[in-house]
Amino acid sequence: MLNLTKLFPSWDMAKFEVCCHKWADLSENDYGVSILNDSKYGFATCGNLMRLSLLRAPKAPDAHADMGRHHIRYAILPHATGLNSDTVRTAYEFNNPMQLITPSGPAAPLADTAAHLSKAITLTGNP
Repeated sequence: MLNLTKLFPSWDMAKFEVCCHKWADLSENDYGVSILNDSKYGFATCGNLMRLSLLRAPKAPDAHADMGRHHIRYAILPHATGLNSDTVRTAYEFNNPMQLITPSGPAAPLADTAAHLSKAITLTGNP
């Protein structure tokens, strides 16, 4: 009989942590949930529990690892299907948010901007 009220010791749970960049997912065929993050890479899943490791506390080789102020962004993404490309796309967008860049000088007409952008792209080689 499995006793879900008793958790494994922390050193036992750490054995099952895996490295996942940007996201982790726990899904069935018709529903699921993903954890998105922008800076932490340790995930573990045990039964219906999924966790994201926020900090580590190693003492060797760097006694000061993960000390200090941290800025962590994460999001919970429930979905009504199994894992699909929407999770991957959303995780990518979460990790690479669109940035508004304003010109520092006078605004150029849109036609001039488009011409400038097309000059930056040069195709070379044989077709």
